[in-house]
Amino acid sequence: MVKIILESESTSYVNASTAEAIKDTLQSKFENIQVSLNLEDIDNSKEHFIVEQFISSLSKDRKKVYIKNELFLIQYFLPEGTADRNQKYIQTGDSLYEYLENIPFSNSVLHGNSMHYKISDSKLVFSIMYTQRLVLQETSSPLMGKLYQKDNIRV
Repeated sequence: MVKIILESESTSYVNASTAEAIKDTLQSKFENIQVSLNLEDIDNSKEHFIVEQFISSLSKDRKKVYIKNELFLIQYFLPEGTADRNQKYIQTGDSLYEYLENIPFSNSVLHGNSMHYKISDSKLVFSIMYTQRLVLQETSSPLMGKLYQKDNIRV
């Protein structure tokens, strides 16, 4: 059996979600704003964030070391008729640089890079890339039992 784990941690990578870490960070910084990982949970009459993984790639670095890149799009919506809408989008976009650059993740910290935002279709679209080093670790499996023969009967 092979498990992928973070190189610097012994926590199983499978149990951690970068999207959840982003969501948790946004919820702690913007306490009165809804943050969702899917479109179904959204009330469009209120301001809200949607976090979505846009691209994920995994490439081999060395024998058992892989580099995982995840590009996320964070969309921020303000209701129609909000005063100074573009100015609020710019202020929020600038804040996201600081808030999402380093986020808590599975007993460590993920570092964001390649951050940028744009205002498009009456919403703020912020993109950020998180890169992780992953190591394959093999867990030992029990060996097959031995066969013994007694009086023409295999045990």
